Amino acid sequence: MMRFVKPHSTAQRLTVGTVNGPVCLTASSTRNDSTRLHRTTELQPVPGVCLLVVLSLLAIVSLLSATMVQAAELSTESRVRAQAIARTSLDPATPVTALSVVSAQVNRHVAADDKAATVQPLTGIHTLLVEARTTKTQQPDTSSLIADVFYYNYDREQTLYRQVDVSADSVLVEKTLETHHLPLTDIEQAAVITMIQSHEPTRATINQELTAAQTRDATDHSTLDYKVSIYEPDAPLASLTQDDIRYRCQLARCALVTITTNRFLSLSIQPVVFPGTGELSLLRHGNAR
Repeated sequence: MMRFVKPHSTAQRLTVGTVNGPVCLTASSTRNDSTRLHRTTELQPVPGVCLLVVLSLLAIVSLLSATMVQAAELSTESRVRAQAIARTSLDPATPVTALSVVSAQVNRHVAADDKAATVQPLTGIHTLLVEARTTKTQQPDTSSLIADVFYYNYDREQTLYRQVDVSADSVLVEKTLETHHLPLTDIEQAAVITMIQSHEPTRATINQELTAAQTRDATDHSTLDYKVSIYEPDAPLASLTQDDIRYRCQLARCALVTITTNRFLSLSIQPVVFPGTGELSLLRHGNAR
């Protein structure tokens, strides 16, 4: 027969959680009465600890509020206006391609019988990005709207930056940046895809890969999907030779393309395309670093 031995202690308290120490609420189990055991479980406040926890939370919220990044949203009208203001500081003799205020869906597929018309290399200045400038401030200045506008000059292979005050119609900062690797625009992506489709040696290589994969019709490229992204090699420039495609992509804007079929088969080749010259090279998966 099992015996129940009643402990000598008459009360126990168990802390159910900690926040740098005890939390506000605890569970209690109390026993009394010499003939039977009474068990009660309740949440009880720990004096003084609740106040400490509340003060700590308030301090954290205050700190986050003070360092919160404040960013105004650019309306369609403001985005158009920002580009117009920034354009006044650019070379008037160089054509400028504006950034569409509505992102278009890039056609990443080509019809089976489409021979893909050739496309000329991109020239002039292309608008890459327009965004509201973010500020770290507890009380953001709403009296002015500051925008960052980024361009790429394909004629000079330069990235240009303009900071403009949309409210005051003025250009605040003009810079030439060292980077070439801002995201590709819809116009750039569409041009890259057309360059690949109009490049016969690359089309032939794609056909070979599709044949090796036992695709039903190796000449049908309508099932192919082209993922186009800016190519920024990881290898340090000093470690590369000048005839290395990765060396050139450190110094100019180029795109890396991954091609997949509708069966999620990724081709082993990755075209590297220079939108500014139309030049195209092929890398194998694992070599684009």
